[in-house]
Amino acid sequence: MKIKGSYLWAGALVVALAAWLGSDDLIDQARGLSDADAKVDAGADAAVNTGQAAAQAESKAKPLPMVRVKVLKAEQRFSELVVTGRTEAARRVEVRGETAGRVIATPAKKGRPVRAGDVLCQLDMADRDANYAQAKAALEWASLDYNVARNLGKKGYGAKNREMSQRANYDAAKAALARAELEIARTRIIAPFDGVVETRTAEVGAYISVGGSCVTIVELSPLLVVGYVGEREVGQLKIGMDAGASLVTGQEVKGKIRFISSSAEPSTRTFRIEIEISNTDLSVKDGVTAQISVPLQPVVAHRFSPAVLTLTDDGKVGVRIVNDEDLVVFVPVTILASDKNGVWVTGLPPSPAVITVGHEYVRAGQKVRRAPNEPNRKTAEITQ
Repeated sequence: MKIKGSYLWAGALVVALAAWLGSDDLIDQARGLSDADAKVDAGADAAVNTGQAAAQAESKAKPLPMVRVKVLKAEQRFSELVVTGRTEAARRVEVRGETAGRVIATPAKKGRPVRAGDVLCQLDMADRDANYAQAKAALEWASLDYNVARNLGKKGYGAKNREMSQRANYDAAKAALARAELEIARTRIIAPFDGVVETRTAEVGAYISVGGSCVTIVELSPLLVVGYVGEREVGQLKIGMDAGASLVTGQEVKGKIRFISSSAEPSTRTFRIEIEISNTDLSVKDGVTAQISVPLQPVVAHRFSPAVLTLTDDGKVGVRIVNDEDLVVFVPVTILASDKNGVWVTGLPPSPAVITVGHEYVRAGQKVRRAPNEPNRKTAEITQ
């Protein structure tokens, strides 16, 4: 069956008309989607702008923390090292005999000063005088024999070995006389240096063997004042530095450091120092408690109230200061000493602006405002 041409053209026209009508709906839908996206974007932009505005408003509503600061000036601090010590004799010797014998005299009295060479104990001579006389006679005889042998040898009448034998006898006799003289000298036990007789162990009638004790003598001029300093302070001391001491007796003495130990006491980890003082009148006694003071080299330091100090989480001690940009900076310090007027520290710049009130509420790197100087104001305003 054949379809007429008119029907075909009519069908094509209907299809074209339907396609044209459908294209308008698609365009409208596309336009609707675009409008919706635009509305979403506009809403997001508005939200961002609103958040920024709110943040700015909040920032303006909350001002920077206010702290009170004080500009400190560095000062030279003349410090001294103070330790507790005691006086001590420069030397203490137990004088002993070099020969044996009975004590027949003790000229040196306990507690009395003696000079070097003074007799402390006198021993009896026993047979020493006889030994000396025998040694002296033997030397004279040996000298005569030696001179004869030497003269004969010069004339050619004597053998050379005889001369040498007589010379040996002469030398032996001479040595025997020297021993006899030394033995006599040893009966006088004498003081080895100027000092004071501390104890007397030998009395008249006592027998002293070789090495037996006669007296104990102490040297009190010069006198020492000894003390012990810690590991941190010993490096500040040098031999020859001036030093002083206040004794519990009320006496004040001065001298110089003559000794600093090179090794610490194992139990206390402290170092012994000795100060030598003059004591010609022997007025200062041995073993008196003393407070030693050693002036140290001046150091540049700052002094302020200990309430300003801050301890960090890792245990560092320091202060918070404000720099030229009004930013908080933490500066570690070393505490030198403390007194009724505050603490002395080192480690700060020459003229730091130290936060005296409000340092507990700020942190390093934070920007702050400086409170105006108001002498009548008791506390600083701190705005959180």
